[in-house]
Amino acid sequence: MPENSSLWLSTEIRDNRAKLRGVRDADRATIEPGGFGTLKFLSLDSHEVVGGHLGRDQPSSVHRPQSVSGALGHEGMLIPRPPIVAAWFTEEHAMPNEDRNFDLLCLGRLGVDLYGEQEGTPLAAIQTFAKYVGGSAANVCVGVARLGLSTAMCSRVGDEGLGDFVLDMLTREGINTALVQRDPLHPTGVVALAIYRREHFPRIFFYTESADLAFERDEIDWSIIRRSNAVLITGSYLVSESLRSSSRAIADSVRDRGGRVVLDVDYRPVLWGLVPVGRGNDMETFGPEVTATYQQILPLCDLVVGTEEEIAVVGGSDNISAALGEIRSLTAAAIVLKRGAKGASVYEGPIPADLDDGIGAPGYAVDVLNNTGAGDAFLSGFLSQWLRNRPFHECVQSGNASGAIVVTRNGCTPAMPFADEQTRFMVQGDIRRPDDDEEMNRLHRIGSRRPTVSWRYLLNFEDLALRSLVASSGGSPDRVDELKKVLYDALLQISEKERGVGVLFDRYIESGILEECMAREIFVTRSLDPSYERRESIDEEEIGIELRTWHNDIVPRTCAAISHAISKDEAVHQWSRLARISRICRLMEREIIVDLRPREGAKMSGTKLVKFLAESYRSNIQPDYWIFPELQDPKAWSAIEEILQGKDSACHGYFVRARSGTTRRDKVAPAGSFHGSACRGVIELPVSDPSGLGAWLNQSATDSEFIDAVSVGLLQRIQAWRTDGIE
Repeated sequence: MPENSSLWLSTEIRDNRAKLRGVRDADRATIEPGGFGTLKFLSLDSHEVVGGHLGRDQPSSVHRPQSVSGALGHEGMLIPRPPIVAAWFTEEHAMPNEDRNFDLLCLGRLGVDLYGEQEGTPLAAIQTFAKYVGGSAANVCVGVARLGLSTAMCSRVGDEGLGDFVLDMLTREGINTALVQRDPLHPTGVVALAIYRREHFPRIFFYTESADLAFERDEIDWSIIRRSNAVLITGSYLVSESLRSSSRAIADSVRDRGGRVVLDVDYRPVLWGLVPVGRGNDMETFGPEVTATYQQILPLCDLVVGTEEEIAVVGGSDNISAALGEIRSLTAAAIVLKRGAKGASVYEGPIPADLDDGIGAPGYAVDVLNNTGAGDAFLSGFLSQWLRNRPFHECVQSGNASGAIVVTRNGCTPAMPFADEQTRFMVQGDIRRPDDDEEMNRLHRIGSRRPTVSWRYLLNFEDLALRSLVASSGGSPDRVDELKKVLYDALLQISEKERGVGVLFDRYIESGILEECMAREIFVTRSLDPSYERRESIDEEEIGIELRTWHNDIVPRTCAAISHAISKDEAVHQWSRLARISRICRLMEREIIVDLRPREGAKMSGTKLVKFLAESYRSNIQPDYWIFPELQDPKAWSAIEEILQGKDSACHGYFVRARSGTTRRDKVAPAGSFHGSACRGVIELPVSDPSGLGAWLNQSATDSEFIDAVSVGLLQRIQAWRTDGIE
């Protein structure tokens, strides 16, 4: 790389997650054809970028931090850091053979990681655990997918709830799971870990008879294997003769069609039966039979990746140079040696006398929280460029950046960076705490959150709204709870015919109806506020604890009650409250809906709402969805959409509270908005026929008759909105 810190930029054509994960539009350089793929050479000399910009001036030289002594995992460690470089490549690099469907097939462990949530605490004292997808092969599969390549997972999980969780999470990452087998007899593998002493992370492998280690060769769909451009073989899938046979057969199949084979040593003595189950963190104990097993697979490999301890196992010697020499005598594969605080070195040909003469890159200084995912993160970043046929120093740069980011976060798979996060980290060059960087956290949240919901017809089950409905029909407030139960039945009835239904609930709701809604995949948003005009102080601890008890698919909602006469002090109070609640939801990895509505009995003009919305963004309030009242002012809607597009183009969109009986979209929101249609649905009361409600209240209609009438009316109204072209 030239000393002037030259920069290669391009755009990522393939997007396995349905949206570009490259540099934001405002920061994307002009792309011109020519050379290798569609790259354009940009210079960062004189604090400027020629042909594009990064949104900030960059220095012409980069200060390289001094090395910090100690092994990988010590606070203040040095993870290799490149000069200012952001590598984005086109589909030409990712898929040189266009008849292939997957850039990378990952074969190996797939299960559940349980991370202790009390930092600095041994396993015996852990109170609660966070549940993530785990297993080295799965971690890499997710990491590579998040960096823009297409991946597939090949493993086995139990035919039970944890297996369902794993498959669901992989699917949400855009990973093909057709080769993940379901096992009716063996449970999904589980590993429990504690974040305790950076150099010593205790872990227990609950892997006796686990499903992934019971992988069946006879159940492999070889037509899918043959669609892979490369395969990652992991050492965990060499621990038994059955797994070795499957790994070799899959490697042979990929090689026969011109694909490449990667070996991640991934050595875990506990899985080989060499250490007691309580020594799951032991990475060094090995014997000659283990070395012989690894060496049998080496001739098939194009790339071998391992830590110093793992290379010693494969080479059969504690002398790393000697171990590398032994590996070189058995394979022509490039060898990637992960060297802890020294970064990583790549050896293509003969092993040099000085191991520092391998291909490497300078490093990043970061504050380490959790080094258990460092190796898998490094390999993900490395492979994201190696599979694009990039030079080894660029592969190492990418691997170093991903590793540096992940060690500052909890978990492994969920901590893997997306491409735009990695780019910011590499370009910025001096982010010591990626986990505490506001922009990186925003990019990570956007990348990892759930997809935007398709259009929804939301039924308003808020207590205040239903009480008003009953009162307007001459009913007693005592009938509200009874009405809710009947309307719940109507909701469940129409959900069998209409997938687009959703519901707004108050904070307090019967668990039974929530369970039914979740089982039927009904979109549910639930209020965090005891009442929609809550203005008392927010107990953050209370909300955080409560969110832990909610189903993960429920979207929390909070309200800002405003009016034309709202004072500046009141508005500031609202923004402060919204910011606190939003922060809680972010920490709990939850999406958030902010509901803007007029105070009871007050009016809210479009001008006031637009002003409040703009000030909300200036106060750094960025919800995943908004709820707006119905407005008759087209200029206000245009201004709203302009604000959303300009301030938060990543916002999923908004729902609109429609007046009863409204069916025309142009009475609620204008056609067209950012990213197609920003309107994600309308919100109405479950009952639009006062006479039908009145008949039920005075008991001239039975529950069954009322439920049927409500169901028919709701389906008609949903169809009316659909006919008006709102989806």
